[in-house]
Amino acid sequence: MSLSLGVLVVYLQFFEDTGVVVVPLICILSYVALGAYGFFPLPWSMIPELYPTKYINFLGPLTIIVVLLYDYIATQLYPIMITHDRNGTIYFYCIISIIATIFLIIVLPETRGKTKTQIEETFRGKIDESTLQMDETFKKIEDAY
Repeated sequence: MSLSLGVLVVYLQFFEDTGVVVVPLICILSYVALGAYGFFPLPWSMIPELYPTKYINFLGPLTIIVVLLYDYIATQLYPIMITHDRNGTIYFYCIISIIATIFLIIVLPETRGKTKTQIEETFRGKIDESTLQMDETFKKIEDAY
């Protein structure tokens, strides 16, 4: 995805006058295709794997709300940004895509071939004070229902 945005912005910056209109089309189609294949469905597919079973009924919908809120904000900001600086907007989304990819590579644990219990035990090995406080908060929310 980052590569297709990078190629698009380089084309728009330096080669737009050549009249080769197939390059932006290929870049946009590859961005959508690659995003639909891997990056866009990631939050939806990771909900049942990463969240503890006892909190999934609370954290699952919360994650969906956050994802949809970010989608809404990006959709509303895009027309405003593109009218001010077209190339800058594409640079911005390219950089965000690169940062998100690096973040996911560093932070997201590998869950392939692991059971739900093994994944939860992986996270239990990283317990600190803030995790315990969060656990108590969710326990209070759970008891309220």
